[in-house]
Amino acid sequence: MFLILLQHIFYILFFIEITRKIIDFKNKKVIVLGGSSGLGLELCKLIKSLGGSVTVVGRNKEKLKKLENEFTIKNYDITEEFINDSCEYDYIFCCVGQSTPKYFTDTSDEEIKKMLLQNLYSPVNALKLFYKYNTKPFTYTVIASSLALYSIPGYSVYSATKAGLLNFFNAAKLETKKVQIKIYLTSTIYTEAFEIENRIKPQLTKSFESTSFNKYCSPEQRAFDLIRSMGYRNIIASDIFTYLAMINKECECVKDYVFLPVAVIYNLIFNLYCKYFFRELKNNKIYFQ
Repeated sequence: MFLILLQHIFYILFFIEITRKIIDFKNKKVIVLGGSSGLGLELCKLIKSLGGSVTVVGRNKEKLKKLENEFTIKNYDITEEFINDSCEYDYIFCCVGQSTPKYFTDTSDEEIKKMLLQNLYSPVNALKLFYKYNTKPFTYTVIASSLALYSIPGYSVYSATKAGLLNFFNAAKLETKKVQIKIYLTSTIYTEAFEIENRIKPQLTKSFESTSFNKYCSPEQRAFDLIRSMGYRNIIASDIFTYLAMINKECECVKDYVFLPVAVIYNLIFNLYCKYFFRELKNNKIYFQ
């Protein structure tokens, strides 16, 4: 009975907040960095359907060519100084990222550098460039991960880069005037990149991660959840479990404070479960070679 009541309170507060401000993308200029596939591409499609004028940025020329009849396309590498002239975007989404899920002892120096470059340097570099060249106030939304809030074996390096990104933007949003900064903490997304990751991912990690798979892991659903929540949050969670981990770190609204006691209990249980899960596997020498 208590859980049912809690659920009803959550939904009531959620719908009160979500109706406060829904972003109107009609006739807005939007650019999506890393928009040629996965979550980025679904954001492009969704924003276009809402009336936005969308520019897709990517490095893969073949993927971009397939999109040239639907969107404005630009072939940029955002690890470099990819713009050097004035521009006028209302919304900028940074969806670039790289995950090489391995134990840190098995991760090469090049793989570490690549994750740092794509997950941390690129979003920071892009923000600096748009802050310099975009001629009007804009909203900058960066895609991070639930693993910015916690970490598990197999994602030690990746989660460190995402935690760094979260901490950077928590400070940067206080340092900027003309930019509204938002960060999206998303859990698993079923994409081509995720399938590639699973080919090298430690079995230990896959075993733990599989408990979070559900129908909401599609890039279409993740894109919808982001756009739906952008109007009333700066730090956005893709799911209830990420939300509870998130508000344990920072609360933004009344609903967060209402559910903070639940979040504290959840995070305690989650941390204990993680320690038990991985310790048992290690003690039994399962998945560890």
